[in-house]
Amino acid sequence: MAQTAKARDLPSRTDDFVSAALGTPAGAYLRRFWNPVYHSTDLEVGRPVPLRIMSESYTLYRGEGGAVFLVQSRCPHRGAQLSVGSVEGNALRCFYHGWKFDGGGRCLEQPADKSRFCERASIRTWPIREYLGMIFGYLGEGEPPDFPLYPEFDRFAGLLEIDSYVRSCNYFQNIDNALDMSHVAFAHRNNRVAYDDIGLGRGLQAEESDWGVTYTFTREDGQKRVNQFGMPNHPPYRRFAK
Repeated sequence: MAQTAKARDLPSRTDDFVSAALGTPAGAYLRRFWNPVYHSTDLEVGRPVPLRIMSESYTLYRGEGGAVFLVQSRCPHRGAQLSVGSVEGNALRCFYHGWKFDGGGRCLEQPADKSRFCERASIRTWPIREYLGMIFGYLGEGEPPDFPLYPEFDRFAGLLEIDSYVRSCNYFQNIDNALDMSHVAFAHRNNRVAYDDIGLGRGLQAEESDWGVTYTFTREDGQKRVNQFGMPNHPPYRRFAK
């Protein structure tokens, strides 16, 4: 009987660890950071888009002045989806009854009610930043941390390519895979020049820091492959060095 209870408890503990939904330990942790939420170039002026991030829904839009706003997904009046509304200046108007909210979430107009109680209505907003071709949002509570800057990319003279993909896994599986060099030489063995012999245990070294992990593999010829992973949402930056 004790073994059955223990086995039954295991999935809930696992879900608490890997689920990023509201109210979970992992969700609270990830919301303490600035997270990339969209490509800047894909967000057109006046075209709101719905977002689903960490099991929570949002509306993202760019005002006519170019500023970006992240607000709750639905109108507080009748629950209509705000992403099908219209952008007016930097404000967003619900398509259903025309309630209008400014970029700070304050209600400006209620057409059917002659705007009699605008001061009693608002929508939630989240801090947003555009940087290096990406839109970042702070989805947690309270004041956001300092926004991380990367001067080496600000001064980058080459081509800065912005891309993304969908991987059907939870966030922890993605981190675990990104930092696992032992799988690279086998799973990605079609690229022998870059990955040959990577994963030999004696050549791997990991060093934890305040910002993440530096993971180094030293080849037999002395060349090093260095992965720098910024926890929890910055993928590895790779470089080769002697």
